[in-house]
Amino acid sequence: MKQRGITAVEFAVVLLALSIVLAALSWALGYVQEQSEKTMVRYAVVAIESGLKLEAVSRLTRGRGADVAKLAGEDPFQWVEPKPQGYRGAWQAPAAGRQAESGWYWDGQRKEAIYVLARSDRFTPGPGGKAEIRYRIEAGAGGPGDIRAALRPVEAYQWF
Repeated sequence: MKQRGITAVEFAVVLLALSIVLAALSWALGYVQEQSEKTMVRYAVVAIESGLKLEAVSRLTRGRGADVAKLAGEDPFQWVEPKPQGYRGAWQAPAAGRQAESGWYWDGQRKEAIYVLARSDRFTPGPGGKAEIRYRIEAGAGGPGDIRAALRPVEAYQWF
């Protein structure tokens, strides 16, 4: 009885099929990772806004309603506990030609909260052209029950 192995053509077909399956899995994994990152950013924004609102209410109840508008220039991460995943602290611009590490930063000069993306395959940046989202704080109080404390993107962007 003659033993027979696989031919070169059969081997090539198996390798091609395996390559297609691995490419599809790689794309799906990248998609899920980026979707997860986007969800994490949304969660962090909600947590930061909650911290801002709590601080605004605290100032109002202590008779410091005029100080609510000052929240716009303050580091919002000081009112969030625990800090958002990937919080890096104060913004330090990366050296020329280098990308900042992904995560959350506070830019004290511009008074902006920055999120630098880890995955930006499906991210279309605003006019700045960087894979980052910059937020400014809008804060104010018009009277009892009228408190504004929110993060607003500095530039329009599209993610997915």
